[in-house]
Amino acid sequence: MRSSIPDSEPAHESLPAAETSEDGRIRRGRELKVARRAQILAAIRGVFAERGYHLASMAELLAAADVARGTFYLHFDSKEAAFKAVLDDLLDRITDTIRPVDTTSVAKAKRQLLDNLERAFALIADDPALSRLLFRQAGSVSDELSRHLDTFFSAIAALAERSLRVGQQLGLVKRGDVHFMARLALGLFKEAALSLDEGHSPRELATEVLDMVLSGVLVAKKT
Repeated sequence: MRSSIPDSEPAHESLPAAETSEDGRIRRGRELKVARRAQILAAIRGVFAERGYHLASMAELLAAADVARGTFYLHFDSKEAAFKAVLDDLLDRITDTIRPVDTTSVAKAKRQLLDNLERAFALIADDPALSRLLFRQAGSVSDELSRHLDTFFSAIAALAERSLRVGQQLGLVKRGDVHFMARLALGLFKEAALSLDEGHSPRELATEVLDMVLSGVLVAKKT
């Protein structure tokens, strides 16, 4: 009877290894699903940009992503949900370009604000479909998607608002309602982004936008 006790212990000891193996398979499966979703988003973003939301058909989205309808619906339950996911992914990409600004030095802060703007413009310049997707969808989406676009741009405006607050702390930006100023700055950013098609470099546009925000357009005259 005693000899059976040692034989039972290895069986108990093997359970954690089996659980670890199963956990590893679950983790790899989850990672593959995330990677597949990112691939689909990258593919369908171009379709939405070229065709617009309404004209982009499910057949075109499936062909671009090279997936079956069932696979598509494993990741997105509708075309609208896919479009929202594309916008959210773009917001993440733009947000990732923003770096913290050093407020201990006016010179450093201006340079870092300029660099942030340049990276955002460079992202758009490197992906022409991005500007078409973001800035030319007005009137072509449903009310719900229009609200989602508004939410998207509100998030971008919030990034601008934080930068303007930094500018106020440094004495670079006048006192005032930074929320309102951020919306104006967002409009300036949108129009400048569309100018990338005209051959302006991201650095040139970043310099012009920052100068406009910080200094305006009038030449200061001595009185």
